[in-house]
Amino acid sequence: MTVYIVFAAAMTTIAFSTIATLLGPHKVAALTSPFVLVGWLFLFAVLKFAAIEAGPLAKPVSPDQYDAAIAYALPTWYMGIGNAIGQIFFQDNWIAGYLIVIGIAVNSRISAGMALIGAAGAALVAVVFGGPEGAIRDGLFGYNAALTAIALGGFFLVLTWRSFVYTLFGIVVTTWLWASIAIFLKPIGMPVLTSTFVLVTWLMLLGQYGFKALVPVPPAEATNAGGQPRALPEGPLRQPRSPKTSRHAGLFAWRESRFPWQACVWIVAGDSLQPRASGGQLDRSFPSLPARTAAGRRPRLALTPGHGADRRHGRAGRRR
Repeated sequence: MTVYIVFAAAMTTIAFSTIATLLGPHKVAALTSPFVLVGWLFLFAVLKFAAIEAGPLAKPVSPDQYDAAIAYALPTWYMGIGNAIGQIFFQDNWIAGYLIVIGIAVNSRISAGMALIGAAGAALVAVVFGGPEGAIRDGLFGYNAALTAIALGGFFLVLTWRSFVYTLFGIVVTTWLWASIAIFLKPIGMPVLTSTFVLVTWLMLLGQYGFKALVPVPPAEATNAGGQPRALPEGPLRQPRSPKTSRHAGLFAWRESRFPWQACVWIVAGDSLQPRASGGQLDRSFPSLPARTAAGRRPRLALTPGHGADRRHGRAGRRR
C-alpha cells in the first residue's frame, strides 16, 4: 500500500507539470486537477487489486443515499458549513473545519471569508432547492463551492464588487454540479473529489477574458488573496499638477488597506510618469516595490497624482 501511494504521489507531480504546461498560455492554474485525475486512475485500479482495500472516503457518495424526509435544523447550518471546509482536507468533523478557517485567516482574511461564504452559500442553495439534510450537514454540497469561492474571490481575480458577483455565480453552479457529477460517478464507484471545483473554476477563469470588468491575476503572481494588486482607474493617467509631485514615477505597488474592499493605488518616487501599455490599454500588472531608488534613497510613497490626492492633501498626502 505504501509503494502504491508513493507512486501515486510521484505521478501527481508529473501530471501537475503536464497540465500546468498545457494551461500556461491561457494563464490558468492547474488547481487540484492533478489530484483528481491521478486519484481517479489509481482508485479505479484499487478495485482490481485484492491486496489493497479502499477506505470509506474513497467510496462514492450521492444525494440519493440520504433520507429526504429529515427536516432542516440549526445543526444543518453550522455543522454543514464546518464540515464543508473540513471535507477539503478529508476531515469529517465540523469543528476541524472552523479551525481550518482560522488557519487560513492567519495567511489571508479574504480567503478565510470566501471559504465561509462559499460553504454557507452552497448550504443555502441546497436548502432552497430541497437537497437532503444529511448531505448538507455532512458538507458534501459545500466543499467544492468553498474552493471555488477562494479561487475566484480575490485569488485569481482582482476582488471588486463585480468579481464578487461573478464568484457568487460560481458558488451556485458548483453546488448544482456536485449533485450532478456525484450521481454520474456513482455507478462506476468513483467519488467526486474536487472535480466540480476544477471544472467550474477553469470555465470561469477562461471565460473572464470576455468580460473587461474582471481583472485576472496571473498564476505566477497569485500568492495571497490579500496581496493581489487592485485594478487601476479606467482612463489615462493625468500628469502631476505641481512640480512638488512631478518626481513621482509610474512604478505602481498596491498597499492592502484595513478592509479588503478598500484599496488604494500608490506610486513610487522616481523620475517620470511612464505607465506601461499592453495592446493599447494600460498594463494592469504591478512590479515589485524596490527597496531603494536609483539614487540610493528609500522610495517615498504618495497617492496617485490627478485623482484628488494632491488637491486634498498636498504635501501631507505623502507618506514615508
